[in-house]
Parts: sequence; structure tokens; C-alpha cells
Amino acid sequence: MALLASRRIEILVSKNSGAAAVAGKLAAARCLGLPVVMIEPPAKPAADFTFVDAETLHQGLLRYLHGGHLHGEDAAFSEGAFPLSARRGV
Repeated sequence: MALLASRRIEILVSKNSGAAAVAGKLAAARCLGLPVVMIEPPAKPAADFTFVDAETLHQGLLRYLHGGHLHGEDAAFSEGAFPLSARRGV
């Protein structure tokens, strides 16, 4: 808060990363009554295939590397999972 006040900051502009590091800046700006502008990051491109676990990804990639193809049955979707993604050429 002292830094914002000593530098006579009049507005806070920040990327909306959702990271905890932003919380301190936001709290300081609010305490000083400063307006806050949040910038949304660009949307991530969709993946060609999404896997819910490393084993399914590993098996699909092994099949692909040995001349096979990644198929819909390789991609197992599950809500709440943290998916791993595989894209050709990446």
C-alpha cells in the first residue's frame, strides 16, 4: 500500500490471472480507494485430444508413435479432472 501511495498511483491495471499474488495489490488499491481494471487473458485454443490421466495419454501416444492414430476412445473425459492434452505437431 505504501508503494502505491508513495508513487501516487491513481489506477491499478492488472491481468486477471487468478493467482494469489494479485490479492495483495487488489487489497491495497481498494484501501486507497483506487479504481481497478482487470484484463482477461486470451482464450486458450482447444486441444485435439484431452486425456484425464497420464496412463491413458501414455498408451495413446505409444500407439501413435508406432504408426497408429489417436482415436476418440483414447480421449476419456471426466468433469473435475485436470486433463492432459496432446496435439499433433506440438
